[in-house]
Amino acid sequence: MTAKVDILIVDDQAGIRNLLSVVLEEDNYRIAAATNGEEGVRLAADLKPKLVLMDIKMPVMDGIEALKRIRSFDQNVKIVIMTAYGEANTVKNLIKYGCTGYILKPFDVIKLKEYLGSLLKNESCNMPGISSL
Repeated sequence: MTAKVDILIVDDQAGIRNLLSVVLEEDNYRIAAATNGEEGVRLAADLKPKLVLMDIKMPVMDGIEALKRIRSFDQNVKIVIMTAYGEANTVKNLIKYGCTGYILKPFDVIKLKEYLGSLLKNESCNMPGISSL
């Protein structure tokens, strides 16, 4: 049996995955990580995290497709998309497919930690560059 995971980080950039893992583990979150959307979908199904923090632009499977697939088997997990692309069409798709919120890159790690902590406690939280949907 696999240990319970609080947050699944899905990003193709090793530096982002490592930074987020270290920063979130400081707050005692149990972390798992995936390098692309396909791996993220598999780990989300296997590990059943409380929250998925996922990039939008990745090889193999992008974040929008991974979001749709995760939602097909888990309606309750919180999914936050990290993106450098805050266009209206992207945000519209995030809402359409059940994204919980998004954060614009580059982001402030302290604000991100506050936002994720609020989501995990089922509290609402809006900050510049970070939005709940």
